Amino acid sequence: MRSNSRTSVLLAGVAILSIVALLGVQTWATVARDEMPLFSLVHAAPDGRVFVLLDGNLYVESPTGESLEVIPLSRFGVQHFEGDFAVLSDDSIILERGRVRGEEPLQRCALKTGECREARRGGRRIAPGGRCVPARGG
Repeated sequence: MRSNSRTSVLLAGVAILSIVALLGVQTWATVARDEMPLFSLVHAAPDGRVFVLLDGNLYVESPTGESLEVIPLSRFGVQHFEGDFAVLSDDSIILERGRVRGEEPLQRCALKTGECREARRGGRRIAPGGRCVPARGG
């Protein structure tokens, strides 16, 4: 009877250690996954270039996957970007200023120079979400 009880205790110990080890691995994997940078957004330009927003940078890739340029969003005066963006055929990008989400208008920035201006559609300011509102100050 003693040998059965030792075997039971040993099996119970191995089972408990296995469960603790599995929980430890799961916790480690979750933390490691959360620390990995994630793609925010991926868009293709009309000319086939691919734009990837990741970790405060805009990565520009060729249609064949060759890295062309890395543009920090700070070039456009954007800190802590949240939201969507659009790349236009004139080599400009439309994105929120990113300072106060939902309250700041969209801006249109030249990719080459980094110069930005308020995005407008037909004399009307484009607000977040694509709504048109009367432009202030012309």
